[in-house]
Amino acid sequence: MCNYLRYGTNDEKEIWLLKYGFTFEDMEWLKDLVLSVDEKQIIFAPEISNLEPSKRDLIRRYE
Repeated sequence: MCNYLRYGTNDEKEIWLLKYGFTFEDMEWLKDLVLSVDEKQIIFAPEISNLEPSKRDLIRRYE
């Protein structure tokens, strides 16, 4: 319940993505492309190479 009040979700992956600075709008397309995320890194699925350039720019710093 605490996470829901603080972050607006109980989903651990969404909470980590919020901590990395992504928005809920970003998560709509990004969440399925994230294989794992924690305090050390974000691991993306190989399909990120097919993203349009504007979306690719949002995640480039975490690759």
